[in-house]
Amino acid sequence: MKKMLMSLFLIMSVLLFCSTASAIVDSWMPANQVTIAWDAVTTLGDGSAITSGGTVEYEVVRASADKSDIQVLWSGPETQVQLTLVAYGRMIFGIKSLLIVDGQRVSESEYGWSDDPEVVGSAGTFGVLFYQAPAKVTGMTRQ
Repeated sequence: MKKMLMSLFLIMSVLLFCSTASAIVDSWMPANQVTIAWDAVTTLGDGSAITSGGTVEYEVVRASADKSDIQVLWSGPETQVQLTLVAYGRMIFGIKSLLIVDGQRVSESEYGWSDDPEVVGSAGTFGVLFYQAPAKVTGMTRQ
């Protein structure tokens, strides 16, 4: 009986973990190119105004669903970017804001991720699936 209860507990734990893990991303979109946009950062992390002479730029990265294998894809002052993907598989995106003073990066935020409901809001969390198409068939004959 004790063994059966432990087995049932283990199965329920695995099912709960799997349902929680799959709920992290609301939609996985198949694409080889994606456009991402975000709200401009206009204050410092404590809510105070950005100091005179300071500007904000952004860094966009891609990562595997577990946030490993982070690679910088783009950086600049715009709040929208079109990304052409070359790495295969499931990926999510992270964006951090960079405070630039006199042309130098002086501080940066932590990443906001596309799988974080607090970052994406009502738009829903997202990730991208990119798998290159297989080669075209050759050697076709009539039988």
